[in-house]
Amino acid sequence: DNVSEIGQKEVMPKLDVADSKCETLTTAPHKPNASVKVKNAVPKNILEMIVQSISNLSDKDGWASIGKVGSLIKTKQPDFTSKNYGFSRLTTLLKSRNDKFQTQIRDKGVYVKLNK
Repeated sequence: DNVSEIGQKEVMPKLDVADSKCETLTTAPHKPNASVKVKNAVPKNILEMIVQSISNLSDKDGWASIGKVGSLIKTKQPDFTSKNYGFSRLTTLLKSRNDKFQTQIRDKGVYVKLNK
C-alpha cells in the first residue's frame, strides 16, 4: 500500500526517501519555470553600489543614515528595491550582511557603517 491516512479523510502518498524520483511536497501548486528569490543572493554589483553609497554619505566616524543611503541608491538605480532580493526593507538586507555592514538605531533613525 503506498498511502497512509492523515486524519479521517485526507490521504497522502508515502515517499520513499531512497527513490531518486521523490519530490518535496508543498501546499502550494507547482509553478514550472517560476523564479525563486533567495535571501542573501544580492548581486555583487548591487553590493558594490551600496558600499559606495555608504562611503559617499558617511560621517567622520563612518556612519550614514540608511534613509539617505536608500535615496542615493534610488538616484543611481531607480528600479532598485530590496524586495527583488527577498528583503522587505533595505535595513533588513543590510542586517543580513553583517559580514559587510553594521547597523545602529539612533534617535533619528537607523544608521549603517561598513565593516573593515
